[in-house]
Amino acid sequence: MNRIFTYFFLLFIFILQPSTILAEGTIFKLESHQKLTGTFSGDIDQENSVHLMIFKDKDAGNYGIIPFFINAQDELISLEHIQMEDEPSVVSFHFNPSTSNLTLLLKQGRRTDKQLEIIDLNINSNTISKSQIEDYEDAYLVIREKNRSFLIIKEKDNLEINTIFDSQRKISENFSFKGENKSLFNRIFETTPETINTNEYVKNGSINPSKVYFYNDRLIFDHISEEKYTTLSINPEDNSHLAFSEFELKGVNKVRDINSFIFKSKAFLFINNKEDINLRSYDLETGEMIKDLFLQQEFSHYFDSEILEKLIKKSSRKANRLTGTVNEGPENSMVVTMDFVSARNYFYHYNWWWHHQFLHQQMMWQNQMMQQHMQMNTFGPNPDSYMSEIFPAANSQSVKLLIDKDLNVLAGKDVLTLRPEIDKEKHIEKFQNDRKVKNVTLAFTRRSGRAVYFSKETDLIHVKTFDL
Repeated sequence: MNRIFTYFFLLFIFILQPSTILAEGTIFKLESHQKLTGTFSGDIDQENSVHLMIFKDKDAGNYGIIPFFINAQDELISLEHIQMEDEPSVVSFHFNPSTSNLTLLLKQGRRTDKQLEIIDLNINSNTISKSQIEDYEDAYLVIREKNRSFLIIKEKDNLEINTIFDSQRKISENFSFKGENKSLFNRIFETTPETINTNEYVKNGSINPSKVYFYNDRLIFDHISEEKYTTLSINPEDNSHLAFSEFELKGVNKVRDINSFIFKSKAFLFINNKEDINLRSYDLETGEMIKDLFLQQEFSHYFDSEILEKLIKKSSRKANRLTGTVNEGPENSMVVTMDFVSARNYFYHYNWWWHHQFLHQQMMWQNQMMQQHMQMNTFGPNPDSYMSEIFPAANSQSVKLLIDKDLNVLAGKDVLTLRPEIDKEKHIEKFQNDRKVKNVTLAFTRRSGRAVYFSKETDLIHVKTFDL
């Protein structure tokens, strides 16, 4: 049964005891002097999720936060309530299973003496720990991993990387770039790198020329141009580890578009010259090229020629951008997806943009983004039926290569990818089209969606999980 249409609930007043495991379809009711200003939802490693209900206490003149945690079994755990003097906004969040700490990084938005609150909520012991970072300025980049957050400050040719595990454990390292490294640094940071969430699969990925990934305890930045591919590997906890690599892109004439994607220790480049699409791969540890393939020349017999020709033609147009991503398959296999999106309308992806907004603005921003996304035919992810060996996606212009760990093509094998493609738009539509709800935020895991919203009809805050 699809749980999103279940209308039999248990009623809980918001002052319920913290750390109570709540039932599916839980309802919260605020008191008359408490005004809901926003909700927040975010997934953690595609397994768990964190949710916040934020209200203004009109009598006390401050703000309250009701946090709760939904685990991989869809059990909802109410946590210790938080009070803040000024309006809060979420900078980041993460969860450490070994300590059972859900860590929130919250900023009190309108203070002249800005302060970042680091709050640990223990989901087992119902204890709360706090610390602060004084004079906090908004980070140049916020990178959220499942058990830590990175706050990166950029000033001229220097990076300050703050790794925050919890309220008690924080590591700060400074990285300076001089001489030849300075020119490489400036190339990568010519535009702000876009953070790639490697814990979630998004079919089309980013079209930003600069990106940043987290893999094997390293932050890996890259930048792609028609002439060169540049990477920077940093150990965020040790400023003695800093390594650049640069690859000359030769052998492709009249490049029309180019993109990149890093998967574990390999860099994949996708190059369109209007006649064909060149797929190159490099080993980031050794700097060696692993494969150099051309779709039309070497794999045309695997594809429907019309789909392949359309992909090459349309992804070479100035109005479009070529995309390439990699998904995990069983036994260390990989699925490489090539597609195209609208350069003007495409946004990557749902999870990162809302983490930095004031919570009372979240619904407004989300509605704007949803309206934009719903108008895009090319915005992903849209689930495709995985077929055997090399195959085009059904009802799509994308083509896919199934390859082994050494990047050899696998034939005659069916694939069940380990990270699913989730059609978020289909589920968001249900809430977007319901005029009786507001302040909706959603989080998606591998198996279920979780929604928090205010119902105008019941005058209550609803929490629901639903099957994907």
